[in-house]
Amino acid sequence: MRLLHMTKEERKKCIKNVEKHLRNYNNYKISLSNLERQLSIASSDNPRYYSPPHSNKHSSEKFIKSEIEFMKMLIEIIDKALTELSDIEREFVQYRYFNKWTVNKTALEMGYSEKAIFTIRNQVMDKLIIGLGSLSFMQ
Repeated sequence: MRLLHMTKEERKKCIKNVEKHLRNYNNYKISLSNLERQLSIASSDNPRYYSPPHSNKHSSEKFIKSEIEFMKMLIEIIDKALTELSDIEREFVQYRYFNKWTVNKTALEMGYSEKAIFTIRNQVMDKLIIGLGSLSFMQ
């Protein structure tokens, strides 16, 4: 879907998805680290590794590997899209979404009015709706 041909409702939905992914970015990184740790334990002959009764070690490892690949994909897509933002836009994303600050606190830290912050947000969202591709539509 092209940004220029989006209805207000479609754009609003995409922005919510983009914001959700940005707010969860640090969680995605933590998840990746935890999954990689689980895989190293599952791959070893560690007797303390628990495999659910309905599965075997191979299927557990396969599941963990697919989750790792998915988390890597999410992180890489976000990282790549962020490279297209200006320094001010990346700073905004850091404060507002990664640090989960309020608009007011973000505006104070960046030295902008709240109105200017909303202008920056709209610029960021336009770029990220395009840059994140189908991820901006994924719930």
